[in-house]
Amino acid sequence: MLLAPYCTADNGTDDSIMRRSDALGVYFQEHVFVPAVTTVDTTSWRSLCCQILSMARKSSIVSNAVVALSQLHFIKFTQTEHHKGLGSQTFRNGQNLAQYLYIFAKESLVSGLDILKSDPTTSLRLELLVALFLLTCFEVTTTLLFKYEGIYF
Repeated sequence: MLLAPYCTADNGTDDSIMRRSDALGVYFQEHVFVPAVTTVDTTSWRSLCCQILSMARKSSIVSNAVVALSQLHFIKFTQTEHHKGLGSQTFRNGQNLAQYLYIFAKESLVSGLDILKSDPTTSLRLELLVALFLLTCFEVTTTLLFKYEGIYF
């Protein structure tokens, strides 16, 4: 499953990108959560994740939002021995990457809104709505992290 559209000069397939994309899709579906939704209905959230990933395969707008939210959750909520051994600078780099990906996804959403003005298709509206939802989840998560842990992005 390749999330974001990717082009290479030789029109070949980059296996490392496909592997990372597959891993990201699995991580998003199994580990990303939204406090307002997952505390009430985890089963429906997992089903929604499958539908979002299906959209992300076709839409870079949705894919960018999935990547940003997944990176935030990965750096903040994955507690493995590898992460415990990371230095503070490496951890900070992961936080910075999550913020950068969020900004990139937000810019992608704004570009999609500009396209919507000239080409108001139903599929584009749905993509924008899903991306907006995911970016809102990103903002809510960072707000909660700041409120409860004093972590600021």
